[in-house]
Amino acid sequence: MKKTCYFSLLALILLCSISHAGAQSITSYVVSNPPDSSCLAPVMSIYTSPYAAGGQIETSWGDGLTSTLPIGNVAGNGVTQDIHGYVYAGPYTIKHVLIQNANRVDSVSYSYNYQHCRMGTFRSYNDVNNDCVFSSLTDAYLTVPVSVKVDSGNVPIDTISATGGFFYNIHGPVGTVYTFTILSTTPGVVVTCPANGVLTDTVLYLVNSYTAKEFAFNCSAATDIDLATSAVARTGRHHASATVLVTNNYCNPQNATFTMNFSPKYNYQSADPAPTTVSGHTLTWDLPGLSLQTQVNIHADFEVPTTWLTPGDTVHSSYYLTPTAGDINATNNTVILEDTVFSSYDPNMITVMPKGDIAAGTKLTYSIEFENTGNDTAMNIHILDTLSPSLLPKTLDIVGSTHTMNISVIKDIFGNNIAKFDFPNINLLDSSHHKDCTGMVVFTIDTKPGLTPGTYIPNTAGIYFDDNEVVMTNTAVKMIAVPQNVTVIGNNIGVKLYPNPANDVLTISTNAQAYNSLEINNTIGQLLIKQNVTQADTKVNVKSLPAGIYTITLKGNGGTKTLKFEKL
Repeated sequence: MKKTCYFSLLALILLCSISHAGAQSITSYVVSNPPDSSCLAPVMSIYTSPYAAGGQIETSWGDGLTSTLPIGNVAGNGVTQDIHGYVYAGPYTIKHVLIQNANRVDSVSYSYNYQHCRMGTFRSYNDVNNDCVFSSLTDAYLTVPVSVKVDSGNVPIDTISATGGFFYNIHGPVGTVYTFTILSTTPGVVVTCPANGVLTDTVLYLVNSYTAKEFAFNCSAATDIDLATSAVARTGRHHASATVLVTNNYCNPQNATFTMNFSPKYNYQSADPAPTTVSGHTLTWDLPGLSLQTQVNIHADFEVPTTWLTPGDTVHSSYYLTPTAGDINATNNTVILEDTVFSSYDPNMITVMPKGDIAAGTKLTYSIEFENTGNDTAMNIHILDTLSPSLLPKTLDIVGSTHTMNISVIKDIFGNNIAKFDFPNINLLDSSHHKDCTGMVVFTIDTKPGLTPGTYIPNTAGIYFDDNEVVMTNTAVKMIAVPQNVTVIGNNIGVKLYPNPANDVLTISTNAQAYNSLEINNTIGQLLIKQNVTQADTKVNVKSLPAGIYTITLKGNGGTKTLKFEKL
């Protein structure tokens, strides 16, 4: 059988799904760019069902070239990926043929419009000499956020928030002009080169060409101050740490005092830089001359003095930056954190604020912290954060970063948006250097409006230290608040649900005479598990449930009681 699909591909991803009945066939295909920020050849992913050993996909690329690759087995279905680089832009008819036992059993044809791609790096730096030329000896890339509007052919297509810079790929016919215009930055700086705050780039005939351009900034005439702090606390059963970024978003120097109140469940061990004073669980730092060019990174470590904490313990900490008098925005001087101990201390983590369930459309603040725990300097580090479909990628705004960073938002072959935070030439020292082995990026992003109650919003990031295997963070979880008639577990006296979150087995501890049955439903009300309650501690096997938020309803002589739990 033969299917034909016609598409013009200007975006990053194309998906064609085909329904079949009967024998092995091609079920779908995806055309995408590789999940990075370079202009590489498009990737063709072809899916077949069911998988059969010995199968091949023969591809005619429409430019006179062909290739043949074996089909791999993924969960009983076939998949293969092929990459083909075109020399000339324009439309091509691609044909994939499924071959099994030398028989051509199925095929699919579609039109793919290949366009030239040009990768650009756009950097923002503090031009100390005011000469419009970046010097590594005197100048530094910005660590405050800059917002840039992107136009293509005078049509607005994107807005990017970045600190030191960003990657951006331009596509289209030869001669297409892209315009990058500074929209906003902290009032403490002004763009000086180019004077109008506009850079342009043009799609060239060259295949996979590259450009590098820069915005130069200098201190504004404003004499205001805006002290700000971002903080991440990592808590484990026996060890905890706090990493803090302290800034003044203006060039006018300001003497400041930073105060950290850490949980009394831990004892202070060490910090870099060393605090000015230590009084119990309160640490202070005197920070002279804090300005846009002199941000301070603080790292402090703590240990549990006696018996290790147990999973479920809560840990509170608070962080204050003074003075507030004369500060044009004192709301960013304070951070109050509450964390829950789940397991041992993990040096690479992601956290999300605000705490608790949220309403649709809420702006979330994510902090990703990383630490070089090896015994050698990490030269280059990048983070890949696959964004939930419930988040709006175009609302991603950088709050700050501890090191020079480039950002790009890319798509994988499945259409997922991935935020890439790139720290080139970071030269992060090894773990024997305390503060100098850690880093952090903080960003905000909006949840989509209109999300249904119970929508689960997980976020896990992958951290890449040079060429080492990826280090995965924990999963930071948010959920759209469920209706009030779904009772929070803390309000259910006489009913205990643990562990929560659960991996395999969920235990419900209650009075067996009050309840005799239970039901587990997903967030759209589908019944997934139904079981009798026969003893004080009822065990429920939830291993087969996908990760997410569920409700469990107990029924019996005691009435009906509904609780929430999370499946990891």
